[in-house]
Amino acid sequence: RYCQAFVNDHLQYEGWGRLKIIQALRQKRVASSVYQPIVDQIDSHAYAASLKKQAERKWATLTASSPAEKQTKLLRFLASRGYTYEEVMHTLNLQELPTEMT
Repeated sequence: RYCQAFVNDHLQYEGWGRLKIIQALRQKRVASSVYQPIVDQIDSHAYAASLKKQAERKWATLTASSPAEKQTKLLRFLASRGYTYEEVMHTLNLQELPTEMT
């Protein structure tokens, strides 16, 4: 139950991605056989919504001289939140990201 609550809380309230959640559980010495099924059951829609919410918040505060630099800063921020490059590119479709995020 603790692991389920930890995963849900950190995904929903902290905006963490799978990688950061797993790392935190490893630091707490939770066995992978306990947390892996819970992490695998994360709702993909809720996960994508969390990622998008984090991206939109950060995008509004970023300053950069070019859109490419701004996108790089956003990618770096989301990676620090535990999202993989593939998840970010798939969810936000960054190849076509305009200079102002909608």
